[in-house]
Amino acid sequence: MSVIDDIKDSHIKGDLIPFVGAGFSENIDGYPNWQKFIKILEADINIKLSPNPSIVYYDIFGDDPLEAAEHYVWTMGDWSIKRAGSKFVALKPLKEGKKILLNKLKYLFSQYQYDSSKWNVHDKLVKKFNKTIYTTNWDDTLEKALNNNLEPIYRPEHFRTIKTQPSIIKFHGHFKDKKDFGESLIACETDYLKRLSEENPFDIKFKNDLLHNDFLFIGYSFNDPNVKLVLYQIGEIMNRYKVQPKDKSNIFWLSSEYSDDKRVEMLTHRGIKPYFLLKEDQQLELKHDEVEIKLKIKCRPCSFFWKCNDDNCANYIEKENIISAFNTKKKHYLNIEISNFLDQI
Repeated sequence: MSVIDDIKDSHIKGDLIPFVGAGFSENIDGYPNWQKFIKILEADINIKLSPNPSIVYYDIFGDDPLEAAEHYVWTMGDWSIKRAGSKFVALKPLKEGKKILLNKLKYLFSQYQYDSSKWNVHDKLVKKFNKTIYTTNWDDTLEKALNNNLEPIYRPEHFRTIKTQPSIIKFHGHFKDKKDFGESLIACETDYLKRLSEENPFDIKFKNDLLHNDFLFIGYSFNDPNVKLVLYQIGEIMNRYKVQPKDKSNIFWLSSEYSDDKRVEMLTHRGIKPYFLLKEDQQLELKHDEVEIKLKIKCRPCSFFWKCNDDNCANYIEKENIISAFNTKKKHYLNIEISNFLDQI
């Protein structure tokens, strides 16, 4: 059977659990992705925190938003303690920085209110899956699509309420976590390393579900830092329990990449089945656009056009507009295909 047939079969049997990533929330017009989120943090510190090739900050941290977020948390934590005065020197910069980050998230997510005319993909997802939904997202878009009639599970003590259906499991925390200023939030490199070094109740829950169910990863890209952790955990689970190939759960990956992307081999080597959202003609069109963009940028008089980060530079502004137009087109295609996919299964 084809991958889409396998997905349909799993869903019909009630074995399929969606695992929702940051890219899925981008279906909502204006919702920030990882890159845009880091740009939002730029206003708070002098160094620009953007994994964008045009920003000097890119030369420091490459395309790793976890390192960028780590720097933001520590920088803002130090700034907060120094501003508070000498009597607060015992405060920990990381904790103070996480508090500032949490407040930033609360402000950001409060700006997006549920709108049935714009949230149709979210509506389709929560209607299709009435059992368990996993997500690494901190936002509350899935809850809003369900009319906020349930409490998400983002702390260990919440597992007592998991009998309610559907259950939204916040695998990496929630921006509404008031305990210890967002202790559940996994946002920066320190959070990830800590999660890897100790067994967490959410990891135990995921392991159990992974041994008994199939998973559909939706809204993830290879640039999403959550991918590294989750794929690592899947491999560890399968290897540790010596699960035979015929007994392994199906792991499906809804890919927003091109079908000839070499990084897809990383998925297939781990036994993960990719399903490519973009149709062949859409991929060809977008690839052609990418070539045209590179030619336009290369031909500009500014020799540092691609690296230029001067907001007043006409070349920089034109480059940003060109890239924005391309991203808008690709996002439009993906929104259509995700909606079509949910209609099919």
